Amino acid sequence: MKALLISGGSPPSKELIEKEVQMSDYIIGIDKGLECLNKYNIEPDILVGDFDSVDRTIFERMAALKKEMIRFPAEKDYTDTQLAVSKVLELKADEVTILGATGSRLDHTLANVGLLYKCLKSDIKATIKDDNNLLFMADRDVELVNEGYRFFSLIAYGGTVKGLNIRGAKYELCNHNLMPEDNIAISNEFIGLNVQLSFKEGTLLIIFSRD
Repeated sequence: MKALLISGGSPPSKELIEKEVQMSDYIIGIDKGLECLNKYNIEPDILVGDFDSVDRTIFERMAALKKEMIRFPAEKDYTDTQLAVSKVLELKADEVTILGATGSRLDHTLANVGLLYKCLKSDIKATIKDDNNLLFMADRDVELVNEGYRFFSLIAYGGTVKGLNIRGAKYELCNHNLMPEDNIAISNEFIGLNVQLSFKEGTLLIIFSRD
């Protein structure tokens, strides 16, 4: 089961959100993300947040749909998006995509990247997408499939990635210990449809970019 989360960062294009909606079983609107859903006439299955950022008229319209609403006080310990991910865990989804997770608030963007790790450790396939990037994490060997992106970057998340090998890319790497401050795996390029990554230990943050 796949859940789609719409958060309150930079809104996705109509093309991107409609594509993701078609592939999802649950749509969760998170606070200001309701404005994006309203713009494209998409009804969420669940509303999550403190709703202190969303336009009041839009919130009332969404609330009138009588969908499930999980409301929290504005002063709370966790972000609205983390609370929505907790709902995904409750639903026992095995896949989640988060839109509106990037934007001008760098603190929120970095916090949302951390949610990829939370999902990874809960055995949920998780991605963050916007119209230029796709982000996900891996803690074991993985094949990267080029979905129309030109570049990919690898960042060691939370510690050293030991014995990293990159095969089938423009810039290959052999048995490299990739540290969090190490930029050697930034802006690599696809030269075909697939790239093979293998490593002995650690967690990779993998970012696909169009430009």
